[in-house]
Amino acid sequence: MAKTCSIIKANNYFYVSFSCDDHRLRYPTGVKDTTPLPDTSKKHLEKIVGLVNKYADKYIFLGQPILRNELQSYLDKETGVKKKKQPINNLIEDHKKWITDMEAGKVLKKKSKKRYSPKSIAQFERMRARWEECAADPKSRFVLSYNMTIDHVNELVVWAVKNEYAQNSIYNIINNLKIFLSWAYKEGKHNNRVFEHPNFNVPQEDADSIAPTYEEVEALYNYPFTKSAEIKHRDFFVYGCFLALRVEDLRRINDYHLVGNVFEVLTSKTDKKVTIPCHWIAREIHEKYNGKIPIVHRQNLASMLPKICEKAGIKGKKLIAYTVGGVKVDRYYERWQLFQPHSMRRFYATWMYYVLKYPPKAIMPITGHTSEAQFLKYVKIEDELNAKEIANSPAFQKPGGSSSGPSAES
Repeated sequence: MAKTCSIIKANNYFYVSFSCDDHRLRYPTGVKDTTPLPDTSKKHLEKIVGLVNKYADKYIFLGQPILRNELQSYLDKETGVKKKKQPINNLIEDHKKWITDMEAGKVLKKKSKKRYSPKSIAQFERMRARWEECAADPKSRFVLSYNMTIDHVNELVVWAVKNEYAQNSIYNIINNLKIFLSWAYKEGKHNNRVFEHPNFNVPQEDADSIAPTYEEVEALYNYPFTKSAEIKHRDFFVYGCFLALRVEDLRRINDYHLVGNVFEVLTSKTDKKVTIPCHWIAREIHEKYNGKIPIVHRQNLASMLPKICEKAGIKGKKLIAYTVGGVKVDRYYERWQLFQPHSMRRFYATWMYYVLKYPPKAIMPITGHTSEAQFLKYVKIEDELNAKEIANSPAFQKPGGSSSGPSAES
């Protein structure tokens, strides 16, 4: 059904009224209600009505929503109306206050009603720095204020692509802006529902990382490191591998209590008790430190891991594909370069599922995943492992002799 606009009177002036998909727009025409109405005023009203109908027909044809703020901006531009420039610092100052309230526990997560982690808070601050950087760029038309339109959001995406940000970095830049605008709208700080526009979205890219193999974790554990820092970070990482440790739980590693042959913990993310079978390597590390594992910081662990993995002789190459500046690229990395704190959970989930052949429902209570689909997205089964397993099957071997191709270890 076609949408139509009407002319209404209020406060001795004419307004164009149109029911948008989010709110009704009552657009001031500047035409005063007089008798008789001058021809110039009639033509001005007809012009605005025609602009509204033209705009509506276009978006209805495209199957896109008609948002009040977008339509108002369009009419302002077409009619030459100059609005008073709103101070852009309102949004910035509100965002800073939002961060402060997060840190104080006054702003909680929407669904869980739990506090934001320091990692999440730091990310929100980094993203605001990107918004401000884009708004300050003279080549960008991005406007960092509550009256931004979807065109401004697109400008932010274009700017990030031109500056060669990775796909998932652009996702975080846009998604964090969307989260904040939604929160600020509900708090009554603005009435712009641009965050509901279907184009206010950038897809995430599936992270093309690695899951350490059991042999690599064992080699790291058995390597005779001599420096105390190397030993401490090695023990922490290997211990975390067998606890399926979340990155956000790094500082809570000693909350994993060894009770008989299992570890018990109340996870910070789900607030659920998790029971984890105790691997012999984890037990040795636990006993080595009398149950008090030295805490390491995420950044220090991320920096140290590639160094100790290279020293421990972890070899092999991995082709990583990712999007930078809107272009898909690929590059070979040494496997030791790709070890990160998040590799601990990837190791456990992949090792249990791919190597030990446990079904997802047996692993999910340990990893804390609530659905099998979520778990299978998380498990990192590397393509080359599948290829090597198939290549070693009898169907790929030369009858009566060994394969003439490279070995599975090459």
